Amino acid sequence: MQSKLVSVIIPVYNAEGTISECIQSVINQTYRYLEIIVINDGSSDGTLEIVNSFTDPRIIIVSQVNKGCSASKNQGLRIAKGAFIQFLDADDYLSPDKIEKQVDKISYNENHIAVCKTVIISDIDKINGLEIDTDLIQNGGEGKQFLLSLWGLNGKFGMVQPNAYLISRKIAYEIGPWNEDFSPSPDEDGEYFARVLLATETVNYTDGINYYRKSLSKNSLSQNISLQRAFNLLDTVELKFNHLFKVENTNRIHKLYQLNISQVAYQFGVQYPKLIDYSLKKIQGKRFKKLMIRNPLLFKYLSFAIGFKNTILLKRIISKIKGI
Repeated sequence: MQSKLVSVIIPVYNAEGTISECIQSVINQTYRYLEIIVINDGSSDGTLEIVNSFTDPRIIIVSQVNKGCSASKNQGLRIAKGAFIQFLDADDYLSPDKIEKQVDKISYNENHIAVCKTVIISDIDKINGLEIDTDLIQNGGEGKQFLLSLWGLNGKFGMVQPNAYLISRKIAYEIGPWNEDFSPSPDEDGEYFARVLLATETVNYTDGINYYRKSLSKNSLSQNISLQRAFNLLDTVELKFNHLFKVENTNRIHKLYQLNISQVAYQFGVQYPKLIDYSLKKIQGKRFKKLMIRNPLLFKYLSFAIGFKNTILLKRIISKIKGI
């Protein structure tokens, strides 16, 4: 089989502590026909110096003023010449066989994509080494059904960390660039890969590992998110479902929309009460009257009894008492 070029796109901003391990994991890939596109997104630490220290001729370095992760990935796509695209965050890394296993699986069909498992690397003992939703992805399947499974169709929400995928250039250019309108949003990846999956015939689960870093030096999303990012998250969820509504505009999809919007309201409503009304307005636009979640069960039952907003208020009071 003739080798097909894979473009590895690495956006990086102030990642001097991890970028070397990230790039080295790409250099060490058993699949050798790569171009490694590093987009230095206005780093002010020693990141660029570290990147420049690598002598591998496959590395392409582009520096720009800080524009954000999605804009950096779009810059990488404009440069990329590969038949396949691998996105990689600067603080993560890949097992040596990851790209080879995935190219072997999808090289004959550009309408297929590949996904591997994701393992957490962390200085937090209780999560170090855990896998992220492998049970949801290990059977692969048709693109839309794979997406619906991640969005809770079968009773459990799931997540695929973007580095776990390998997609074709054909699909990448068919769906268009990363959406920069909602940046920063915690779900920019989710919106992009919603479009990828809806354009995909089959998702193939493969060997190989994506190592995803979560550390004490990074605050959890619930601690770190700002009001603007919270509102952007809701808008991104709505945009994801708008893509899906164009493909299937049925009652089951509307109910999934209700659950996903409600989940954001549940997660961040205590911190930002204004988010509750904004979430409610969105689902009322789809003719639902209430915010509704499946779990936790106590919250679910209380919200039936006293209303979602009042239950969030109660949760907020309890949180304040615990903080005293």
